[in-house]
Amino acid sequence: MSPVWQIFGILAFVLQILLVGSLQHKGLYRKYPFLFLYSIVLLLAGVVEWTTVGSGSFARYYWTNENILQVLLLLTMLNFLYISLSTDPARNRKTVLIGVAVLVVSLTLATMQPEPVRPVPEDRRVTYFMTLLSRNLSFCTALLNIVLWNSLLHYRRRDTQMLALAAGTGVFTTGKAIGHSLRMIDRELATAGNSVVIVTAILSLIIWTWACWALRPAPEKRRAVEEQPLASDQRAG
Repeated sequence: MSPVWQIFGILAFVLQILLVGSLQHKGLYRKYPFLFLYSIVLLLAGVVEWTTVGSGSFARYYWTNENILQVLLLLTMLNFLYISLSTDPARNRKTVLIGVAVLVVSLTLATMQPEPVRPVPEDRRVTYFMTLLSRNLSFCTALLNIVLWNSLLHYRRRDTQMLALAAGTGVFTTGKAIGHSLRMIDRELATAGNSVVIVTAILSLIIWTWACWALRPAPEKRRAVEEQPLASDQRAG
């Protein structure tokens, strides 16, 4: 492993610890349980991958961790969306339908993908499929992030913390989708694709940690009290 990748790995490890600590210290693990679980699994997965780099089992550990983290990130996004739809009586049904749609679309796109431009060796077909599936999940999660932003702007305009968390998630999922696409186009672009994935992952960790540490969530009760005079004024008018 080159010194540059080692520096990126250490930086990511430090940021992951800070993210877990911020969620724990601020008590946000109760509001964002899936983000808290994701951050813990991400930290553990980083330790496993760091200790298995260069070994024959690295690919198996990497893609196992990748699948688990992709599902947890999807659940995190759905949890954000569920919170943003707090005033919608149909939020349970909408959240479940959106989650199922994302999984179905991702799996369908992965299984219906035509043969690559260049032949893929038999021993790399699993890696190719997993890269494709991860790219599709990241792309669909990025689209889900747009839905989340729309809901936040419509229902929770004062929740700057949620907006920042959504922004960090958008950076991460978009970077992963672009990075995996570069890796699939040509093996010569693998380094560029890996760089995009790693840099955007670090940026997202910085945004998440800052949002959890420096910003405050918008309390439901306070927002309801603030909106009552507005409703009264409208009735009076």
